[in-house]
Amino acid sequence: MQWDRDSSLQAGLPQGMEIYYNHQPLEGAPFRGYFAKIDLLDKKLDFDVDTTQGRRLTPSQFYDRLDSPLLVINGTFFSFVTNQNLNTVIGHGKQLAFGPTTIKGSGRDSLYYYHPLRSALGISRHRKADVAWLFADSTRRKPYAFQQAHLVIKNELSTISIHEHLADITKAHQRDFNKKWRVKTAIGGGPCLSRMARYISPIGKKECL
Repeated sequence: MQWDRDSSLQAGLPQGMEIYYNHQPLEGAPFRGYFAKIDLLDKKLDFDVDTTQGRRLTPSQFYDRLDSPLLVINGTFFSFVTNQNLNTVIGHGKQLAFGPTTIKGSGRDSLYYYHPLRSALGISRHRKADVAWLFADSTRRKPYAFQQAHLVIKNELSTISIHEHLADITKAHQRDFNKKWRVKTAIGGGPCLSRMARYISPIGKKECL
């Protein structure tokens, strides 16, 4: 892909923010993509989150609801039944949403359950960005973070709590255990992220679905 700086989208934006646009096809299909380059150390720029908890809003509706921010990023999966977010969301240091910690196996693995670590992008109060793979649930105020993607934990437990199984989780990932993830703002969008321009997926396509 070729990313070009789009001067038409720069109007009204501060110096610490640039928008780039891709117009080339992706794998033979039409593709339109944008990315924003933002100076995290510019204290005039604030990073915040909102959730779909109890409601279903489009990015345009979030834009109006949040008093016309410079940029709205559509992230996390959500339930069509409850409208709740299905990935980690952290706002002002508080966990607002949690990703599912269990995926039921199928076929030969129908008696087993997978417990994946879900990826997220976070920004600390010191304005440092971090990509981590999290185990988060409502029993702990802070998620536990790992700096590398790992294979999922597989067992016969339909539910798994970090409070009850922290020893098993850290043993499975003992080479990369990174205690509590203390960030001010964070958002997860699924099991896949890129770090240093490298695409990373901790679980297979089947489990991603």
